[in-house]
This record gives sequence, structure tokens and C-alpha cells, in this order.
Amino acid sequence: MNTKQRTAFTLIELLTVLAIVAVLSALMLPGIVQSQDAARASACKNNLKQLGLAMHNYHDVYKTFPPGWVAKDQKAESGPWIGWQTSILPFVEQAALYEQINFEDLSKTDEKIWKTSIEMYRCPSDPMVDLNPIRGKLATSSYSGNAGSQRLPGSVDPLKTHNGIFWWNSNCGIRNIVDGTSNTFLAGERCITSGGGIWMGLTKNRNENDALSDCSHHAQLNKSITSFSSLHPGIVQFVMCDGAVRSVSEDIDSSEDEKQPGTFQKLAQKDDGFPIGDF
Repeated sequence: MNTKQRTAFTLIELLTVLAIVAVLSALMLPGIVQSQDAARASACKNNLKQLGLAMHNYHDVYKTFPPGWVAKDQKAESGPWIGWQTSILPFVEQAALYEQINFEDLSKTDEKIWKTSIEMYRCPSDPMVDLNPIRGKLATSSYSGNAGSQRLPGSVDPLKTHNGIFWWNSNCGIRNIVDGTSNTFLAGERCITSGGGIWMGLTKNRNENDALSDCSHHAQLNKSITSFSSLHPGIVQFVMCDGAVRSVSEDIDSSEDEKQPGTFQKLAQKDDGFPIGDF
């Protein structure tokens, strides 16, 4: 009588086990991907919360939000110039970096400063490389300031005043946000699909999109190089002027009619007076 215990799988048993593992993996994979997406979106949301807090702390000190960018020269080709994310460095625990900047003559600032990647300025879902190849190979930012509902003019008129929060030498404060701070975008995501941004500011006056994005009908979410954009499925996250972070559907109502603007355009303007419903 044979009393030996069997110690190995038969081929049929092995194939059955492999098939079960494959099925379980296929069932679990979407859940794993969704969990990863949710974790990245949550990290990005926290970044925006910290940016909003930093800008409110800046506002407490200077009674205004930081300027979109500071330019002494009005020529379109003049630059580079520092932008709003440079201005808030001391409020995002980057005071040491801030103190190394020569604000009187930026050309005397060590270039490695502008090539320093800052974790809070990067969305984990944005695959843009650390040094933005289309913006002077300076350190990338995944976030952009709200220039308003008007299409960024670029070389046409880069120094016009926008109806959002940021523009050339802007000094927009809470006092100017007539529509309410909870109803107005402060800043939002801008990823590789819109060319990313740079935290330094602008490479030239005409390159407003280095630091700002617009909410015109032309620049609907995820639609153009000047758009706010993200790789979070179906949404782009914004920090509002009250510091709250909102997830906005990429299909939010949009219109090019200035007399009947879409919800997207209304949220971009600080003082248009239009009522805003749910979004």
C-alpha cells in the first residue's frame, strides 16, 4: 500500500490556480488604479490648500494678494520677471530660497534658484519634467493663477488689466472681490497638457501663461495651451479666494457671450455681479 503524501500540484491544478489569480488581478486592478488616482488627487488638493493659506497669509501682511508678476519694463519682450509663486515663497516654508533672490537685479540671482523643484508646487498626477522644456528650462509648477474670463492677450497687449485676480503688477485684495470669495477662483491646476508652468514667474512680459491661465470660452478646461488643466479623471481642482478647494467638472458650463457668460466665466470674474448656482 502506497502511503506517500503528494507534495506537488498537477498541471491542471497549477493552470487552475493561475487562472484564478489572473481573474482576481483583473477584478482588483481598476480598484487599485482608482485608489491611486484618489491619493494623487488628495495630495494635489492639499497643495492647493497650502497655496491658498500662503496667499491669505501674504494678504494679511500686505493687504493684497501677490501680483501676477512684477515688471518694471512694459516692453512685451522684456523679462524675466518674478511672479506670484515667488512672492509667497516665505509663506510656503521656502524663506531660505527667497532670501537668495536679488530682486533689484534678477540677472544676479544664481540660476540654480530658478531650477529648484518645490514639492508643493507640483501635482503628483502631472508628468511634466522638473525643468519645463518650453519655458526656459526653469522649475515647473503645476499651478496657475486666475487671470479672469478674458482670453490671455499675449503679444497683443500683455500688460492689460484682467478681470480675475492676477495680472501685471496687480494689487487685488479681498476688498475687490465683489462677487464673494467663495464664488471666485484664486488659482488652479495646469498640467503638461497645457504646457505646464514655472513658479519663478514670466520668462517675458508677453508670456503671461508662464504663471497665469484664463477662463475664456476659448480656454475651457483641458482644451488649450492657456487652459487650466489636470490629469485627474474628469476634474480640475481650484482653490477659491476664501481658501476652500473645489473640484470642477471639465464639462462645466461655458459661453463666449459676455452678456450671458457661462458658470466657468462667472467663477473667473471677481466683480461681474452675475449670480452663480451649483457647480
